[in-house]
Amino acid sequence: NKTTFEGDPNADGDNDGLTAFAEYALGTSESDSASGPGVIQVRVDGGGDLRMTFPKNTAAGDVIFTVEISTNLIDWTKGMASLVSEEQIGEGLSAVTYQSAIPDATEVYMRLKIKQQ
Repeated sequence: NKTTFEGDPNADGDNDGLTAFAEYALGTSESDSASGPGVIQVRVDGGGDLRMTFPKNTAAGDVIFTVEISTNLIDWTKGMASLVSEEQIGEGLSAVTYQSAIPDATEVYMRLKIKQQ
């Protein structure tokens, strides 16, 4: 069964810097300030490619995740990251990993946008 978000999407009840909607989308707790920070991880893999991994609430039926890439922190492009994997890590929760599709870039940045559908 898919769920939809209810409440104020911009609230931050636990003051951890993540909005209530982001906590819902990522499957973290809006009442536990230790559950949100650090759940989105960006790293360089062994082949030199930039990867981002984040948790996903698989029951959330009204969330759109978009991974964007930039080489200058000004211009951001969607579609330049490819899905590497999505693995179940708990009840109603999966770990999603994307990889930059920009070959041989000396500077690559990734960001995750979370939008309500």
